Amino acid sequence: MEHLFLGTPPRLYNQIVRVLAAHKKNTQAQNARLFALIHAAMGDAALLAWEQKYIHDFWRPVLAIREHGKSAGPDAKTGSNQLEEDADTNWLPFGCPNSNSIAKAFTPPFPAYPSGHATFGSASLHMARLFYGVKPGDRKKDKLFDGLTFVSDEFNGTTTDNEGAVRPREVRSFPDGLWEMILENGFSRVYLGVHWTFDSFATKKNGDVDLSQPIGGVYLGSEIADNIWKSGMKLNKAIGPRV
Repeated sequence: MEHLFLGTPPRLYNQIVRVLAAHKKNTQAQNARLFALIHAAMGDAALLAWEQKYIHDFWRPVLAIREHGKSAGPDAKTGSNQLEEDADTNWLPFGCPNSNSIAKAFTPPFPAYPSGHATFGSASLHMARLFYGVKPGDRKKDKLFDGLTFVSDEFNGTTTDNEGAVRPREVRSFPDGLWEMILENGFSRVYLGVHWTFDSFATKKNGDVDLSQPIGGVYLGSEIADNIWKSGMKLNKAIGPRV
């Protein structure tokens, strides 16, 4: 079987923006500036997210859920002859998929907060929003991807999962634009079981996303994009090709 390693999430964000850029009929110069901005944002996303990860050093669900008890885990000091009610010792996440590779799914071996996945996605896709006219500070739905579709390499009808089964082809649409993608991207690792919701964003009591709080990777990534955009990398001040 051919082994195809799909790469890290930034590869996916580049593919999404390529679809949008082709639809917008960008010139070569416009593409050079657009992708330079996106990669500048992702570079800062990596630096800031990983700095914060080791400042907070917060455990992943696979540890917290299995070891949440006085007698469980590396810091346990109290003995018990019964299973802790607050711990599920057999819980396992879906983990990070190993596409086209017969290997076990896994939890990333570094702290949870904030989500790097959410930070990269928000920084790159919000930068694309800014490039196409969304104002800095805007955290609302947009129409940039309305009418377009996207097929990821994970679900394209040929990629196999880590047990060798072919994943189905799924054509996705995003009528609420890149902002819809940013939020879905933030939730995705929660559904996999490798992140907490607050690693991506704060939520209200009813479960709705609360973007008013400076919490999680979506907030961090979108702030990174806004700051780079507002720092002078604009049409009237940019060095290099103009849009």
